[in-house]
Amino acid sequence: MATIVKRQPKSSRKAVYYYHETYRVKGEDGKKSKVKSNDIYLGSAEQVLEKIQNGQKPQQVSAKQFGLVMAAYNEAKRIGLVDVIDSVVPKRVQGFTVGEYILIAILNKIAAPTSRNGIRDWLKKTSLPEKIGLDVDLFTSQNFWDHFDLIMPEKELKERKTLLSRGEIVEEELFNDEALGMIEEGIWKNLLARESINLEAFLYDTTNFFSFMETTTPSFLARTGHNKHMRHNLRQVGMGLVLTREGSLPLMHLLFHGRKTDPKLFPGSMTELVDRYFRLTSETEKLVVVFDKGNNSRENIQFANDKKITAVGSLVPSHHRDLVGVRLSRYQETIEEKPVFVTKKKVFGLDCRIVVVYNEATYRRKKLKFREKIFQLKDLVEERFNEIKDRPKAEIEEELKKILWGNEYQRYIEVEVSGRRYKTLSCCLNMKNYLAKLRTFGKLIIFSTDPSMSSQEIVRLYAEKNEVEKQFKQLNDPNSIAFRPRYHWTDTKIKVYSLICVLALLILQLMNYRARKANLIMSNKVLIEELSDIFEVVMVYSFAQVEKQITELSSVQKKLFNLFELGLYAP
Repeated sequence: MATIVKRQPKSSRKAVYYYHETYRVKGEDGKKSKVKSNDIYLGSAEQVLEKIQNGQKPQQVSAKQFGLVMAAYNEAKRIGLVDVIDSVVPKRVQGFTVGEYILIAILNKIAAPTSRNGIRDWLKKTSLPEKIGLDVDLFTSQNFWDHFDLIMPEKELKERKTLLSRGEIVEEELFNDEALGMIEEGIWKNLLARESINLEAFLYDTTNFFSFMETTTPSFLARTGHNKHMRHNLRQVGMGLVLTREGSLPLMHLLFHGRKTDPKLFPGSMTELVDRYFRLTSETEKLVVVFDKGNNSRENIQFANDKKITAVGSLVPSHHRDLVGVRLSRYQETIEEKPVFVTKKKVFGLDCRIVVVYNEATYRRKKLKFREKIFQLKDLVEERFNEIKDRPKAEIEEELKKILWGNEYQRYIEVEVSGRRYKTLSCCLNMKNYLAKLRTFGKLIIFSTDPSMSSQEIVRLYAEKNEVEKQFKQLNDPNSIAFRPRYHWTDTKIKVYSLICVLALLILQLMNYRARKANLIMSNKVLIEELSDIFEVVMVYSFAQVEKQITELSSVQKKLFNLFELGLYAP
């Protein structure tokens, strides 16, 4: 509701006028809802009259974020995100529900990632408070912490840590992740009721996220370990993520401590995936899971087979010289303009269909880099030899060993020092090892534990594995979702925080999925940019003329505006 109000300042005899706008928000501590207001100063009666008589230009203009936040809000509403969370987690007596706090955290992650302390200021710059009735003063860091604690209580974790120290439970039972799993599963039940999404094949991979957490801060999850960002000295957490093949939508995630290796995580991930799959669908066909070679082991592949999961993955070329040694003349098939060799072989104890894909461009690129690295090492050896060739032979050989030691290319050159008074150096290629390595270049070896699967399907499935890397990249985007920096230091809050990030990714991917179905093909980055450019503007022209409107839309923005039903929230 909006009106013009008159006020009498204490310091002046003249009355002044304000554009006064009100909206209703939920009350605190179980009380009734209350009214919040927003005032825009118009001036004294004379100033208002002058503006009416003279004014064609607005006297005051304010803009608020509208397009992206309201589109994401509407998407979350469509899948019943808040209702699902509130059905799993009990509501606090005061203020907003747990689901509403999680929703605001998700919208913040998508639109402008901040710390919990920064959410209040961010909310004030958006249309959310007025559109959905939010009292921004309630969204404090402490309130977020209190509501997150209802999902995974800190007290319960301390009790479980005591049981773990006594040997009464095992490490896998330390966290009670039941609520997190129920939330993800409940949201997916709602989603499948609205969308027809194929759940026959899944993409699986793992990653890790480092943080700058102090080494003295107690944490089971955050540990030092090898990570993909080469920050091995920092504490990290690991994440396993399962995506649907269609739409690259996150179906589930698992968070694990920073030192746990991918193969050890695999059995737990696959068990959870199978259980969730059968709870979500009545299908009895075999599941197909595509994963990276980092999860390869005889135990894991056998485990997947026992769970009736068809595994599609890749093999290390140097471990299968019989396959890389096949002449190109025997590559009888062609898939996506690349020659392919198809055969069957027992791998990890199972009869598998093998597809070897040869890429000439990759071969040339790797060969060039390979030769450069070898000759760089060769030059280092020769340079060092020339510096010390007057020393005793044993000392020279020892110095050259130091250069070669630990270098991955040392096996491709042969070094020999000869002579007594006048030493000479022989540094040449080890042709046997060199040629054996060359044969592995440009060859991708893909396997399927289903021997009846077509070679085209195997190649296509494995190529789609890159979608998981794209989603990990999105989780690392500082402008949207941004898993780092975490701003959470206790294990239970890190767990809840990971859920928020994955649900934010789900909402964003759902928006992109719907856009693609409407023939609006664009990346998440472009989708965010287009929607972020849609603002709600308040223009005060005069006492009698105050307008609210949406900024001018491009042709693409008009389509997105209609697709995401933003007219429901427009002024």
